[in-house]
Amino acid sequence: MLDATGLTGAGIWHNTLRQILRNTPEQFFEQPNGFTQQTVCYPSGLLPTAVCPYQQLEWFIAGTEPTTADTLYQQLFLDKLTGHLATEATPPQDRIQKLVLDLPPTAQPWAEAQGITLLSQVQLGDGEQGSRGAGEPMTNEQGPPARIYLLSPDNNLTYRLSPSLPADAQRLRLLAAADLPLAELTFWLNEEPLATLTTAPYEFWWPLTLGQFTLTVTARTPAAS
Repeated sequence: MLDATGLTGAGIWHNTLRQILRNTPEQFFEQPNGFTQQTVCYPSGLLPTAVCPYQQLEWFIAGTEPTTADTLYQQLFLDKLTGHLATEATPPQDRIQKLVLDLPPTAQPWAEAQGITLLSQVQLGDGEQGSRGAGEPMTNEQGPPARIYLLSPDNNLTYRLSPSLPADAQRLRLLAAADLPLAELTFWLNEEPLATLTTAPYEFWWPLTLGQFTLTVTARTPAAS
């Protein structure tokens, strides 16, 4: 839509309904049978654990209530010198408790932008070994390959340039995420480097241009390529 937003339509719809229902008697909603209430952990909707900080009461159709515990919130011990999970080599005085979130890759760019500590930021990775001498930071010989997710745009899309909009207002959001911390991430357009980012969120706004393009992403972890 041009020169219109959802706020415009919502106001018009609100006033229209109020006018139509002006002389209609108020009716109260009667709760139907077959519904139950249960406290869940927000935002997963699963059963709250002892470390779940946000809980709320929700309605469920009887028989559909959650039966498994929340796994988004996890209380872990970290090594305060490395910022990673504590190991057997971490002295007790260097262990700190931290509440972290185990979010899917699609939600990680938002969480990182909000300063939320993620499980993927503190874990070492599958099969990765950490070593630490007395008083020395933990180091990793080689890290596992990161899985990269291209979140925007979707595959095989066609966009149209509008002659009625300024060129700088017609941009395409490129967004990627990874399941491990990255040293850098690069967007490639038709096999040419477009933008290299070193911090999350890995986001770049590309001005739309006439033509056919293929977008790819490469990344490098701090410990491995």
